[in-house]
Amino acid sequence: MADANEGHINIKAFISDSAGEYAAARRQLRRKYPSKIFLPCMAYQMNLIFGEIFKESELYQRISKEVIRIVSFFHNSTFFTGNLRDEQKRIYQKTVVLITPGDTRWNSYYFCFHSILKSKSALKFLSAKFNDKRINITRNNGIPSIPADKKSTDRNGNWKLPNDIADIINDSEFWAVLFELQNLLYPLCGFLNKLQKDTARLYKVLHCFAYTTKILGNHHNLKFSSKMIARMESQWKKWEQPLLILSFALHPSHKLQKFRSSTPNIIWTHIGQWLKYYYESWFGSKSVSILRELVKYKRAEDPYNMDSFNQFHNNLVNFWDSTIGIGPELAHVAIRIHGICVNSALVKRLWSILAMSQIRSDILFARKIKDVRREIQHLHIATPINPDDGDKNEGPELIEEECIQLSDDENEENYENINNNNDNGEELTIQSEEQKWSQLIEEWIELGSLENRFENSEDEAFLLSE
Repeated sequence: MADANEGHINIKAFISDSAGEYAAARRQLRRKYPSKIFLPCMAYQMNLIFGEIFKESELYQRISKEVIRIVSFFHNSTFFTGNLRDEQKRIYQKTVVLITPGDTRWNSYYFCFHSILKSKSALKFLSAKFNDKRINITRNNGIPSIPADKKSTDRNGNWKLPNDIADIINDSEFWAVLFELQNLLYPLCGFLNKLQKDTARLYKVLHCFAYTTKILGNHHNLKFSSKMIARMESQWKKWEQPLLILSFALHPSHKLQKFRSSTPNIIWTHIGQWLKYYYESWFGSKSVSILRELVKYKRAEDPYNMDSFNQFHNNLVNFWDSTIGIGPELAHVAIRIHGICVNSALVKRLWSILAMSQIRSDILFARKIKDVRREIQHLHIATPINPDDGDKNEGPELIEEECIQLSDDENEENYENINNNNDNGEELTIQSEEQKWSQLIEEWIELGSLENRFENSEDEAFLLSE
């Protein structure tokens, strides 16, 4: 902060990540700099709701792990991936890529679930073709009636869809719950997209979380619904509520129309009190005319009417800047509130750009090595063979499974050993992906707990007093 002041940089608001240490730092900085605004990244707050969903529903958590297992299996088996693509072309006249979710690409989990649903018919046909013995197997809470092995070949060395994968694909409950989970996550992904934009403002936060609460409140499972609403309310209590409500009240299209008349403490009298508090905190002097200006705004007198606002095409900062001559105090508070970007996505994108610069350097270096090898080949010099090297002119690199050539001359015992080793390798990879997903859910839950945890009663009293 001292460096910013020396550089004559006037910082109005700080938006930080949601880790526990950041939350603690925000609480301390708010005491030291009352004229500044300190908020968590609201896009990340929406991400935490994903973790809350899987925490409150063991069924959703199990189904999501099974989806990860299916995707991981096909990504590690070129034989079954090729057959899956053939079936997709036959049924859909196109191929559908099974999406691998990214650790921090939260929307990718929705697209992962969606890609499995789009491939439902192809997966079912593949299961019947390569493991018809498991068609009539039933499952109870994910446990099959007959124990399942995870081998991708039978005793004769023929390809077989692993029993556990076939059981998941043949389970009607799996598809029903996955479809339900997809529909639940779809609007949350839309809200997340809005909150990740550089144009996202505080009133959009209120919009998105209000709709999220409504969606969760309408869930058919009343127990799940009530727990999620309780978590949303707990999260809401830890935020700077007056600031969020003011962002709605100072939006000419919304004002207090979206709030129920029965909601306590949401009337224009309280709006006036909060405006006086923030004006004094931010600008260091008592307000003189802000309540008179608020009355004019409430009555939609010119220039606070919708005709004037519509001329600015929803640009709130420019609209309030145009009213400074008539209502300077109210305008300054409104500009401060509507000028806050509610996420730290831009900073993360800058770090990604720096990382991409390093990746680009690595790619250029790899290209130079490739050019040198070509020159060596032109000189008819045999180049060293690398374990990772493949025939670059033959398209994508072949993974280990593609390199296994089958023939009638192969020793059956050796072939079985090769496939057993391959099965073990695939299974380790699949288990690793499942562990990543479980770890990610735990991290979501832990971040939510740390973000909403007060260090002591003084912190709680300080925030709630506002």
